Order: sequence, then structure tokens, then C-alpha cells
Amino acid sequence: MEGQKNLQADNEALRQREENLQAYEQRLRNLQNQVQGAASGGHVATGTANSHPAGSESALSTDWSKLHRARELLEVEQRQLSEDQHVLLQAREVLRKREVNLIAREGAVALAEAQLRVAAPEPTKPSRGLFGMTRAPFKLPKSVFTKS
Repeated sequence: MEGQKNLQADNEALRQREENLQAYEQRLRNLQNQVQGAASGGHVATGTANSHPAGSESALSTDWSKLHRARELLEVEQRQLSEDQHVLLQAREVLRKREVNLIAREGAVALAEAQLRVAAPEPTKPSRGLFGMTRAPFKLPKSVFTKS
């Protein structure tokens, strides 16, 4: 049960991380559009202040390097997210297999207990013959001494 709660918490964290990555990717696309617009001579307004003039070669090169770096970071995060999702799926599969094995073992134990209840004879009282034979040596002297 605790493992399932941990998996759910991990799944929720991965979902939030994926949403953050999607927002980050959208910002990167906007930045790329802005850089491409500046490179083609036009200016694409995105609501962010640009510290470099639109026509400056150094500004363009700086923006492109920022874009490439951001893209690399995004790809790394996406790979990590994919790996985390893969690990989560494997953990779920392991839990599912353990659950199936546990259910099978519980069934086998219940069946074995039922068979033992059916096969086990009910306890009986010791037979008088056996009980009498073990007491016979003591009864003889008692019978001899009490009759007199």
C-alpha cells in the first residue's frame, strides 16, 4: 500500500515536471521566433525587453547561443523525464507482479489449510485397551492387597 502511495506521488511529481518542461519549451519556441524575426530584419515583440538592438551581429550571436543552450537543457530534461517515466512503469510492473504472486501464495496457503482440516482426523480419546495395558502391572498388586 505504501509502495502504491509512493508511486502515485512520483507520478504526480513527474506530471508537474512534464508541465514545467512544456512551459519551458514554449518559452524557448517564443525565443527562437524572436531570434529568427530579428535575423530576418523584422522585430517580433514578445513582451520581453531585449538588451541588444535588433540589427546587432553580436546580439544575434548571443541570442542564438542562448537559444542553443536552452534547447540543450530542454533535451536533457526531456531525456531525464523519459527515463523517470520508464523507471516508474517498471516499478509499477514489479508491484503488479508481486501482487499477483502474493494473491497466488495466499490462495495456495488457504487451499493447503483447507486440505489439512479435511485430512486431519478428529482427536480421539486413547483406547481403553492401550490405557488398560499400561496400568495392568499396577492393578495386579492392588487387587491382591485390597481383597484381604
